This record gives sequence, C-alpha cells and structure tokens, in this order.
Amino acid sequence: MNLVERVNDFSTAKDNWNDYGAKPFSKKVIARALAVANLLEGTGFKVFPTPCDSILFEKEKEEGYLQIEIFEDKDECYIKVKD
Repeated sequence: MNLVERVNDFSTAKDNWNDYGAKPFSKKVIARALAVANLLEGTGFKVFPTPCDSILFEKEKEEGYLQIEIFEDKDECYIKVKD
C-alpha cells in the first residue's frame, strides 16, 4: 500500500481507533497529510497515525533518521544524523 492509500485509510478511523481513546483525524490533517504523501511517494518513507490528531512520516537509513509530523495547524520535523 502506498503513502496516499495509507493516509486515505486513516481518514476512516473511528472514535477509539487505537483502543486508548484516540479521536478520528480531522479533515484538515488528512488533506495536509495527503499533500505531503504525494510529495514523498516513492522515496521510501513510511507513514503512521498518531493518537494526537497528527500523521507521522518517517524514514530511517544508515546515515540517519528523518521524521515529519503533520498537524492541523503546523508541521514538525526531526532529523538525526549519525556520526
């Protein structure tokens, strides 16, 4: 399943989708994550839902790790370069 398909799957999440009380994803988060998924498609990123109404893209390689988290009103990026 590609990134766009995975994000579309997250759009169907119901209340308590993680069995710990997580809410469904907002339409804005899904729309923003779909835009990122289209940009990252085919680059080896993986995508995961989070319980705080965000969607996380990540890629790990021998050289380091990159994480992009998409929220309704902001994005956060974490990069770790291995020495």
